[in-house]
Amino acid sequence: MRLCRALLLGLLIACLLAGAAAAQDESDQEQPDQEQVDQEQSGETPGFEQLVARGREEQKVVVSAEMITVDSENELYKAFGNVVLIYGEQILMAKMVSLDMCNSEAVAVGDVRLIDPEGEITAERVALNFERETGYLFSGRFIIRKEQATYFIEGEQIEKIGPDRYLIHNGSYTTCQCEEDDELLDWKIEGKDLDVTIDGYARIHDARFSYLDLPLFWTPYAVVPVKVTRQSGFLPPYLGFSDRSGYFLELPFFWAISQRADATFYSEYLERRGFKPGIEYRWALSEGGKGQVNLDFIDDREYGARRWAMRGEQTQRITRTFNVRSKLLEVSDDQYIGDFSRDFSGLRYDRYLRSNMIVDKRWDRFSLNTDFQHYNDLTRADDSSTWQRLPQVSFSAINRPIWKLPMLLRAGTVATNFYRNKISDEEKLLDPQKKLFLSGGRRIEAVPEMLLPLHYRNWFQFVPTIAWRETLYHVPEREELWLTRELWRTRTDLTTTLERVYDMDLQVMPALKHSIEPLLAYEFQPEPADQDELPVFDGSDRLSKRNAIIYGVTNRLWARLYLSKRKTFASLRLIQLRVWQEYDIEETRRELLETVEDQEPDERRPLSDVMSQLEVKFSLGRFLNKIYILQDLNYGVYDQWLTRYNVLGGFETVGRSGAVLEYRYRRGPDGKASIESLGGNTRLNLAESFSLTYATKYNFLDDQFIENIYGVEFHSLQRCWNFTLLIEDKSNPRELVTRFIIDLTGLIEFKGSW
Repeated sequence: MRLCRALLLGLLIACLLAGAAAAQDESDQEQPDQEQVDQEQSGETPGFEQLVARGREEQKVVVSAEMITVDSENELYKAFGNVVLIYGEQILMAKMVSLDMCNSEAVAVGDVRLIDPEGEITAERVALNFERETGYLFSGRFIIRKEQATYFIEGEQIEKIGPDRYLIHNGSYTTCQCEEDDELLDWKIEGKDLDVTIDGYARIHDARFSYLDLPLFWTPYAVVPVKVTRQSGFLPPYLGFSDRSGYFLELPFFWAISQRADATFYSEYLERRGFKPGIEYRWALSEGGKGQVNLDFIDDREYGARRWAMRGEQTQRITRTFNVRSKLLEVSDDQYIGDFSRDFSGLRYDRYLRSNMIVDKRWDRFSLNTDFQHYNDLTRADDSSTWQRLPQVSFSAINRPIWKLPMLLRAGTVATNFYRNKISDEEKLLDPQKKLFLSGGRRIEAVPEMLLPLHYRNWFQFVPTIAWRETLYHVPEREELWLTRELWRTRTDLTTTLERVYDMDLQVMPALKHSIEPLLAYEFQPEPADQDELPVFDGSDRLSKRNAIIYGVTNRLWARLYLSKRKTFASLRLIQLRVWQEYDIEETRRELLETVEDQEPDERRPLSDVMSQLEVKFSLGRFLNKIYILQDLNYGVYDQWLTRYNVLGGFETVGRSGAVLEYRYRRGPDGKASIESLGGNTRLNLAESFSLTYATKYNFLDDQFIENIYGVEFHSLQRCWNFTLLIEDKSNPRELVTRFIIDLTGLIEFKGSW
């Protein structure tokens, strides 16, 4: 443990030499500082807080003791009485400290305590030889603080026999943190003799594992890890049972390649399927870049084929405004995720596997984005007709002034290369001449816009906008290699803001502000000419005439908060409600369709759905940390029913209990629901050490639960163990699994399922 070697010895030597030098300088001064003389005469010494502050601020050795003696001839230095030695974040306290430079020995006696951000050492007596890096601690205790755990090692006598190796007599090891000294530990490992190598292993003779001081297990010899940094070695095995794969055993091996890279090798055997090796490689080669890649393979006896999966993720920040992100998801077959859902967490019910690489560059008023996208349709046995965008490049410029005119210019350009292996059979029937549905092509679209923001005495804002939309197609499969479409669009917005501030007379929330922002807009876009001959890549290749009035209102409620810790004010948006509707003028001029007797007569419907978006976010300090509601609702005024409704709501209490609930609804053209599902999860902390969890997804159309996950969690109040039990009932395909995790923090973790 370099904490003892580098800090304790360094402090003893530097501090005592500094104290001795200071004492010698004081004796040589002819006119001592008057303030110092007054302090010595009054018997006052600087306070502990003042000493710590001075040591940290000046990054110099600060010595406080009732008396310091110096024997220059024998190079012997001693400090007596409430000795405090401080250097930066390191503090040494004892009743007496002596330093023998001739024999390279140091001794600290009486309530010895060494404090450092990385840990702490306490003992009744410390004797060290800093030349051989050895020493003794009597009634000693080590506290090593790491991100994953805090380690406690103590013993009647601790002998330091190397830089990081200790022999402990009648000692113990635990990661349990007790609030009171007489509190029983949840678990600890005791032994008559412990040979401990920090960041290595502890070899224990006459070892006992105790729970609340009750011995549960004894062995004449044991080896336990004392790892405070990443180390290569085998990880705990994972044993379980699945009704689809039978019994399985996984034995992972962790390889700490370097400080910036590591890998885990998985060796898994499944009773019904066979041997399934895998590797997970992780790297962080620079401060702004990290990633990982996973490879899995199995010669599946149950499936009757060789199967594999590949997934990876990489983020790289080249500069503050230049980033590269990539994600890779590939499988050998569409059933792989259902059979091995542990390899793809959260993707079990997705239709597509989406792989992409994004190169993003931003400037003050410009941005350039390049996105390579590849989709794997898991619902089709042959997804070679799925469009891929390899790549899609977009460039945008926002609100640039046009010389000295009160006008703004913004523009957006998107260039896409569409590719797929073949045309689907359905598309061949619809387009036998192969003019509309192709296997590849390129589309470039540029949309420059000009805005003229006008204000009248801050009463209202009037913003007319005109845009030109130029679309260029490159279609090598057709005789006409290049095709174009030109289109213009105009829009005018009229807005204003009405505000009122309410004085709340509360220290935490002095005021509330309510704002109302009505909107009236008109938008016109003519019918595109000759677009029926253009190829079809996606929905934007077919545009319709637009002649509509948009009207709506936005309500916002803001809170003025006082942050007592920072002693400053901040604004928080509590509620935002936006409601709007469109009136289609072109629909009022449409010719009615002729209908037969069994059909309902055609009618004009110029009014769109009433659309609304609601956001609610706030907290109730003593009870709820967070409450939020996100709602997206469309209401059909003619059918007088919802056409779309999404709501996501949740809360979290001060005790970390909480719940999240999401409901989704879509109504199809036939008037029936096309999507209706309910999902959510909840966590109930019944006690500080006991929690219940539940997660569910329900499909109303199929009248079945997609998944139900029940969980029970037990946590140690001393933060040294956790137990989790999960029961997962999933469909597509049907699977019932029970999982458990036993984690003895800083010691070992067991996983299993059946």
